[in-house]
Amino acid sequence: MSANLRTGVLLLSFGAATFPASSEEGYDKDGKPLEYVRVCDTYGTGYFYIPGTETCLQIGGYAGYQRVQSPSVLGVGTVVGGGPERFVAKVDNWLDSFGGGGGFEYGLGEGEGGLLGRGGAIYNQFVYGDANLFSGNASSSGSARNGVDGVTMVGLTFAEFDGSTGIGAGSAGFGVTGSTKIDYLGGLGQIGYGRSYGFADSPMKPVYVWRGGLYYEGMEYDSKGSADLTFNDTPYGGYFQDYDYDSEDEYMGFAMTGEVRLRPVDRLNLKVTGYVKVGYHWGEAEFNQTTGIGGGTLVMQDFHYENDGFVVGGGLSVNADYAISPTWTIGASYQFDLVPDVTTVYAPENPSEQPIGFSGESVQKHTFTIRVAASFN
Repeated sequence: MSANLRTGVLLLSFGAATFPASSEEGYDKDGKPLEYVRVCDTYGTGYFYIPGTETCLQIGGYAGYQRVQSPSVLGVGTVVGGGPERFVAKVDNWLDSFGGGGGFEYGLGEGEGGLLGRGGAIYNQFVYGDANLFSGNASSSGSARNGVDGVTMVGLTFAEFDGSTGIGAGSAGFGVTGSTKIDYLGGLGQIGYGRSYGFADSPMKPVYVWRGGLYYEGMEYDSKGSADLTFNDTPYGGYFQDYDYDSEDEYMGFAMTGEVRLRPVDRLNLKVTGYVKVGYHWGEAEFNQTTGIGGGTLVMQDFHYENDGFVVGGGLSVNADYAISPTWTIGASYQFDLVPDVTTVYAPENPSEQPIGFSGESVQKHTFTIRVAASFN
């Protein structure tokens, strides 16, 4: 899936970055120069007039930080210390990721109509496209030893009952050490049609925008971990455990968005957006674990899970854009996304909770971006 993500993002971003814009100056029917603010007012700050077309264009790019959930419970090494079992090293619940993207909106012309029971509204039609890609990772490591910090038992837990629940040691000197890592890759591409509504006689009043189009979204998690049973801090007699977990989720469907744009002062646009996505989801996961139980004997445990079906997701965002010149706009945004039915695995810390379990869970994403848009004319 990661290849599909990168290909879709590159194609859509390239299309946005190479969309043509004229460098000629435009004039109205009386021969007067066309003001970019007046002509493109109902689109919002950062939209620029294309002479000879009576349309407006915005091309932009952004970079950002994303805080995304890791829905799975994964770790290595079982430790008991005066309470319930825990992993000596565990995958983080939240991951830090970084990335960016680009997009465009190209106007198709304007018309007149009614809005909220009032006539005289001007609407502008446009097509849009957007694509982004974010990646991140997290790692964890740890060690424990019987008799230290209240630890009374260490061991390695099987993914599924296999003659026993795993390998455990409660004698003094025994310990466990381990490390784990998780990588995340996520991306989104969308393209569609929209309209923005405003009033020519009230440029400072709200502009209302709706848009609808097709979207593709993907998420991928890759986690690996290893642990060793130790005696006096040295690996003991071939007792070890390694795991490898991979999950991929792909979504394709239709997204409907509603926006309200406000201009409290000239050149500054504030935007509040909400959206709903309806689509089909394909998900799958692989969990493979190898446990050495001494004397060269290995316990191999392999699991495959598929998770497909129709889903509904949504989110909201707040944006602020400021036109620093007729050709450049800067902005910042925060976006909350709720991605449904993301494939997840639960690998129990407690041997009595075997076997491992798979399910689909909703995942939150919190994204902060800074953006730059230009007219290139």
